[in-house]
Amino acid sequence: MGMSKPTHLETLVIDKCKSRSFELDEALDSTFATVILRLHNEIWEGVPFILKAWKALNSRKAEIHIQLKEVLGDIFQCQKQGRNEFIIRLQPYEAMYMKLTVKQPGLEFSTVQSELDFSYRQHYQGVTISEAYERLILDTIRGDQQHFVRRDELKIHPVMLDVGTNNLKLIDNPLYLGLRQPRLEGEKYLSIIDEFIEAVLTRCPKAIIQVSFSQK
Repeated sequence: MGMSKPTHLETLVIDKCKSRSFELDEALDSTFATVILRLHNEIWEGVPFILKAWKALNSRKAEIHIQLKEVLGDIFQCQKQGRNEFIIRLQPYEAMYMKLTVKQPGLEFSTVQSELDFSYRQHYQGVTISEAYERLILDTIRGDQQHFVRRDELKIHPVMLDVGTNNLKLIDNPLYLGLRQPRLEGEKYLSIIDEFIEAVLTRCPKAIIQVSFSQK
């Protein structure tokens, strides 16, 4: 590994989800983040590692994109089709494929972007491919703990208790991920907190609980 440098604000972008009907206020948490990392050594110098993460999307997606550098010069003198890419898709539907810019068949000097696709579901037709959590549950049944974090590694475990909100804009917005009911108050609210703390201390008697309150 090469020398690491601190992450600067210009390489970190955090955004909030917006609705087409109206802009959400500050009560919504961040839903998008991207950061650019660099390794300063002979192999990876000048190659950015771009990490992007979303939440509350309509579909699950986890992919690794390896983009190749643009070719110096263009003998075809036509519209660029984008960089060549090698893509590893982890979910949904595991696959590996290449995006390549190739010459379009024919007498004209024009290019088109084509794909070399290796999809597990297409290649192994008739075979049931388990989801990631299915395989994880199967490992639990078999007693295989290699994919689990040990207790001594788990130092901090954040927990959020959602007791509702009195913000009508959030309740009516389809993008809101929280509990859609009026916020619990008084004895009902305190009983939820007491029940949670009692359950944690019963399971982990030596646990240290730090509580912070926020209203949205």
